[in-house]
Formats: sequence, C-alpha cells, structure tokens
Amino acid sequence: MKLVWVVIPLVLIGIVGVQDSFAQIYDLRNYPGEWYVGEGLKEGDYFSYSLCHADYKECTKFQMDFWIKGDKQVGSETKWLAEVVVYDEYEIIVGEMELGKVAPEPIGGSEKLEIYRNVFKSSIVWLSAFPTFELDNGKGTSSWRSPMGPIDGSLVHPSATEIITIPAGTWETIVLSWTTPTISKIWIVDDFPFPIKAKTFTFVSEGIPKTEFEFELLKYEQYVQQSPFEGIVSRPVQEGCDTNLDREINIKKPTNNFQYQIHAFYGPEDPVPGCEMNWLIKFISKFDDTVVLNQVQFDFLVVDDNLTPIRSIAEERGKNFLYSPSGQTLLDFIVHEDPGTANYVIFIYGLAPEGIVPTETDDYLLIPVTISVNDEIITMPPSPIMSPKKQFDSGIEPINIVCKDDLKLVFKISNSHPACVKPETAEKLIQRGWAIDEKEPIIIKTGWFAAECFGYCRGDIELTSEKIVFHSKPHGGSCSAEVYEEISFTEEELQSLIKLVDLEKFNALPDSVGLSGAADGLAHWIEISDGDNIKRITFEKQDVPIEIKDFAIKLIDMSADLRVQYLSSCSD
Repeated sequence: MKLVWVVIPLVLIGIVGVQDSFAQIYDLRNYPGEWYVGEGLKEGDYFSYSLCHADYKECTKFQMDFWIKGDKQVGSETKWLAEVVVYDEYEIIVGEMELGKVAPEPIGGSEKLEIYRNVFKSSIVWLSAFPTFELDNGKGTSSWRSPMGPIDGSLVHPSATEIITIPAGTWETIVLSWTTPTISKIWIVDDFPFPIKAKTFTFVSEGIPKTEFEFELLKYEQYVQQSPFEGIVSRPVQEGCDTNLDREINIKKPTNNFQYQIHAFYGPEDPVPGCEMNWLIKFISKFDDTVVLNQVQFDFLVVDDNLTPIRSIAEERGKNFLYSPSGQTLLDFIVHEDPGTANYVIFIYGLAPEGIVPTETDDYLLIPVTISVNDEIITMPPSPIMSPKKQFDSGIEPINIVCKDDLKLVFKISNSHPACVKPETAEKLIQRGWAIDEKEPIIIKTGWFAAECFGYCRGDIELTSEKIVFHSKPHGGSCSAEVYEEISFTEEELQSLIKLVDLEKFNALPDSVGLSGAADGLAHWIEISDGDNIKRITFEKQDVPIEIKDFAIKLIDMSADLRVQYLSSCSD
C-alpha cells in the first residue's frame, strides 16, 4: 500500500557553492534522521500554541491548546481525537478536533471551532500539504538535494541548524526556509510532531509583504492522562446580544487634517453595552478614492468630549499600535461604553512597516456612535476574566489570580501553575494529590563552591518574595569574616524569575549534571522548594542543563554580581 506523505531527511549534506536560481543550500553539519508532520504524536500529548493567519483578522493572534485524548473510529477510518480550548480575545471556545492518522490535518470536529481548525491546518500542519514523496510501507527516500517543493518559485529547503528559546523551552532545531522575496522560516525538531515556531510572509512582486502565518509553541507536556481542560467552559458573546453583525452602517470621510480618507463599515446598527461590535476599515489615499494605502499604523480609541483617550483597543491587545499591512482591516471588540453617544476615533500614526516609526503627520477621524440600551440584558456584564494562564503570564501573582464565580482556584503540585476548576473537581484533584488549594511560597536557593581554593570559595543565596539573603564563609587565606547581606526583592521580581523555569522539567533533572567527583573549577547548585517538595541540582557552568539554561544563567550572573559587590579578595 502506498501513502503520500512528506518525509524530510534530517541529514544535512554540505553543498557548498551549489545554487539554483531560487535558493542556496548551505553547508551544515550532519544531522541524522528524518522528520514528518505528526512524527511521534501519541495519546496524552498536550500542546499550547500562539498562532495567527492572514486570512483571520489579518493575523490577530489567539491561543490554541489541544490534548490528544485517543483514537476515534469513524467507519473504517481511525482518527486522532483531540480536545481543544481556544482563547480568542474575549471568547473562550471549547470543543473537539479530529486529526488524520497518516497526516495530522483536521478532518472534523466541533462546528464552533471550524475557523480555528482552518488556521491550524494552514499554519501548524501546513507542511503536510506537500505531497512530494511516495512511501511504501511507511518508508521513503529523498535527500536535501531534492527540496520539498516550490512556493511561488522559491524552493522550501533546510537552511540551518539553530538553538532557539521560546516559551516552551530551549530547543535544537532545523530551519526550513524559502524566499518570496522576504525569507520565511519554519523551525522543526526531530522526533517532535509539529513545528515549534514559524514566521512566514505572503508573496509580493513589489512592496513589503505581510505576514501569512506565524506561530510559537507555548507549552508541551506528554503522558497527560486526564483532560487538562476539565472545568473550563466556553465563554461566548453575552447572551441577549444581536448576533447579526452585518456591517450596515457606512461612513466615508476625510480625516480631520485631510491627510487620509477612511471608508468604514460597522455593525450591528444599534450597538449595546456588553455585546460585540464589528468594523471593517479601509484606509484610502486622499488623492485617489481607488487607491488603498498599506502598512498603516493606527489605533481605535474611545475619547471624551475633550478628545482625551479613555480606551485603546491596541492597548487592550497588549500592543503599542494596530497594524494593517493591506490597508483593509477587520476589527471587533466588546462595547464597554454606557448608553448614549460614544466618541470612537480611528487614529492614524502614519504609514510604515512594523518596527519603523512613520514619518508622516498623524491624523484622525472622529465617529460618534449611539449606544443603545438592551432590555434583554438586565445588568452589565463584568469585564472579561482572563484565563489563569493569561493572568499568570501577564504578571499577576498566583495567589491573586481571579476565577469566574462558579470556579475555584487551585495550584498544580508539580509546577505550581494555577487553574480554575469546578469545586467538585477541585476536591477530586486535591484528594488525588494533583493540586492544592493554598499556594505554598516558592523559595529559590543557589550557591557556588570550589574544591581547591582559598578565600570565599563557597556561598549561597536565598531568594524569596521579600528579600535576597546572601551568605559566604571564607576558607583559609587572609579573610576571616563570614558575610551576611540582605537585599530587598519583590514578589514581582521573584515571579519574573520563576517564569524562566519549567518546574516539571527542573524536578525531572538528575541531581548532578556533568560533575565527575569534586569539581576542579567553580561549580554551582540550584535548589527550589515549593511546600513539601525540595529539589536541588549541581553542575558546572559549562554543563548548564539546556532545560533550565535561561533560568540558571540568570542565577549565575546574579551570584557573580553579588560576589563582586560584597566579597573582598583573599590571598594565602
């Protein structure tokens, strides 16, 4: 039986000086093995991605978490069944997604997830769309001399090996790239089911291309036996809202100082507090109605009668400005304004690629909109509550994370991550030893020692949510004073440090890394305690475990700075 499947050999053969008209294949080290989309995918795998696609809100990012629950039999076909949660601005969408076994493309699932499945298919599993190799009994042959396939004339090919750090950790990757004419890249990892990062661009014959799709792996766990989404429920648009968002209102006006023209459409016709509003905005040349501008940096504001901004959609999305590469943008948001007249402003900073400050004079268009009262909504809904993960990632202290009224805050014992679950679920998780309902304070300790030296050869540092305690005791030499110093340290600084380490990966490390007996040079240790769990690892600087590289280097540098500040040199 023959199956069509993309298999990418990971033997990067040096081809120095060989170049076709589209791409250069660079001289790279040997990297044995092969890779294909879905390699090693198994029941219990959990993934969390941040992703976007140009076809959905001009690449506005959302978070997609999915867990491979197991097999699903549909007729004679066996599929993967994945539970899915999508966090898309104000909405939470919970559902299921069916993935193919041969290639893990979405081939069914919850109707409400359809648009997100399409983005998933066109980004994370996009590489499976290249039917360039025939497999017989699951084995195929090809080489990097035969790249995967052309994209608008440029061959998709392996171009480098690269060690990258993303929210899910530090990874050794192979980089696939092509040129359209901007270089697009996808980072893959051998024996890992999906690419872990991508930044790709649309093909343009002139001008600056816009992002086609972009994604990054936020978290990965394996052998997850119970659904990680238990207790998470969909949060749709407020009940009682008008679901007909046809943009019936049409506005075409020049901006205040006649620098631009704006053609805007919005709906519903009678927006109400707590409900969604949808806009289509076109940025047009002041000289020619038929010319749509591109690379527009702008914001959508609510202002008071003095034109003072009181709300910024860009700020709510964690951005300095909104960006429309094509000059046409779709924008939706929840109306927070009270009944009456809301002063909406489309504020244009200028025309320039992202990361470049526009040289044009800014300008704006004020659009008064009447906000109606909806009799079906008796009380105003509260501001949307972010997921525990988003609250945690935004810097909120774990103990201060807020759950919806009907959910309870618990903390996973293995990594102290917060979760909001139903009270009955919380009770079961606590009984099974999976979670606790009161957050134990995390204490980080680190230290150094050397087998043969005089002076301050060893010492330790303790970091809490209140202070850093620095301690060192001399060994021989001219120094005799034991040093104790206390330095102020905040909960925010501690949490910033904790975010650099995955506690599950830390706890899984061996107690000693790269040490053969006593260390001849300076060795380091790190200890993390969280309630009853205490874990210490010891290593030399050149043997920092890759799983905690950023975290360990941060502590080593902090230790070095404190030694310089508080310890004097000692001689024999």
